[in-house]
Amino acid sequence: MNQMWVLEINEGTVTILKEIEKIEGNEINVACEKLNSLWKEINFMQPITEEFNEYIKCVEDEKGSTNKIIRQLNNYLSAYKGFIDRWRTFLSRNKEKSYGEFFDLALSEIYDRCFEYRFIYNLRNYAQHAGEPVSSISRSFKGTKIILSKEHFITEHNGMQRSFKKELESMTEKELDVDNAIRVVHQELTELHAKLFNRQLNSLGNDYLMAAVIVLNFYKKYNKNKGEIALTTRKTIESLRELQEGSSHKTVNWSRIPNKLAETIIKGVYIKYKFKGKIVGNSSGFPFMYEQKLAIKMPCFETGSKYVEHNNLTWVQVGESTGTAWQDGYDRYFTIYMPVGLSMKEYNDKFDSFKKEIDEFFNRK
Repeated sequence: MNQMWVLEINEGTVTILKEIEKIEGNEINVACEKLNSLWKEINFMQPITEEFNEYIKCVEDEKGSTNKIIRQLNNYLSAYKGFIDRWRTFLSRNKEKSYGEFFDLALSEIYDRCFEYRFIYNLRNYAQHAGEPVSSISRSFKGTKIILSKEHFITEHNGMQRSFKKELESMTEKELDVDNAIRVVHQELTELHAKLFNRQLNSLGNDYLMAAVIVLNFYKKYNKNKGEIALTTRKTIESLRELQEGSSHKTVNWSRIPNKLAETIIKGVYIKYKFKGKIVGNSSGFPFMYEQKLAIKMPCFETGSKYVEHNNLTWVQVGESTGTAWQDGYDRYFTIYMPVGLSMKEYNDKFDSFKKEIDEFFNRK
């Protein structure tokens, strides 16, 4: 492999950072190729994200026409259906039955829990077969309101699910907020994609997690102005310098490192420990539960260290909850470990996501 250079790209400005050593160049190149090959296989989120971004841009453009907003809304609804269909097809062709069941259960959980998802599910069918997905669009200093009349929706959508129709009829609201529903559903689909992606990652082994850590550490090492980091060759560096000196035309090529993908992977990986018994010490590694020889004896365990080396990676304890001699006489211990590389806020957010489980474990009301 030719000697590699690092660039930072920020708002159209390309900054030449430095030439990197061959060993570092080989390592980051292999890691990027591994992640990019995985992303190419299941990059189902990109089309719907592009349509969502175009929709938001259109809604926030004060000069945007009503027709353009409706057209972009319809584009997003089509992309939403395409996202679901692509995952379902991929799983049916490439994965074992349990993977498809995991997808169906995850989607069902969103449907049962989220009114906005049930609304968008029915709205997509209505927009495709019956009519426009909005009744009115209005703008004010507070923003853009995109409304669908509930009565009109119920009357005109003959294919509406019966259970959802009953739900709408029981609601006191006369208007349905389409814009809010789109934003809520897109966040739900983003989180669903991350779950499915990380399940796929877990089935592939530790190599992809190691590649993600390498990429994210490389990004943090060279990112100085919150731009994108890219790799290129000496030939492109020479062309960039000639352009800076006034040359009118030169061919330049570079490849951006997939730091966002690496971050997504690391955010989805954690090790959870949930022990109940008697704390007898602190382990030099992960928390450890002793083998229990007698059923009548209280289980004993050791809490974990802040940092642990495991599978060629450094893991950090992102949070822990401990209760000694709890209401039933047992000590309780709950902790989460994640690979090093994220920010403290991202670690705290991850640990906070377990609040309900922790409260139930400690019998907190």
